[in-house]
Amino acid sequence: MDQSVKFPYIRASLIEVLRTLSDRGHQRRVWVDHVLPHPNYYDEFDVSVHLLFDDTSLAEKPQEWIGFVLKNEHEVELVGKVGQAIERLFAALGTRKTDKEYIESPLWDDVVEAAKRAHAAIDSPEDRFPD
Repeated sequence: MDQSVKFPYIRASLIEVLRTLSDRGHQRRVWVDHVLPHPNYYDEFDVSVHLLFDDTSLAEKPQEWIGFVLKNEHEVELVGKVGQAIERLFAALGTRKTDKEYIESPLWDDVVEAAKRAHAAIDSPEDRFPD
């Protein structure tokens, strides 16, 4: 695990959240159809929201996480855009919709695209959870 940030496990969790937010197949299969990859697996949109907004301030104040979870200003910008896309989604739809309703919204495209860009830039083998 990469030790260039103070909290590599939070970084690994962020990378996993970005992966799931950028993967429409995963969202449909796991979040909507509840087809899980293995027993005791748990994931839904709420998991992403909790990490980005509740457990950390990565979505709203990503600059505060440089050196702790994020490595540089480029990562700050990319993660911030994911947070902004989710905030726009919530502003339009509220925070009490089902995962299916969120992912079927035209605003979901912005969340997926922002997450794809962030995931592609941030993900690296040394940042993932150890096997």
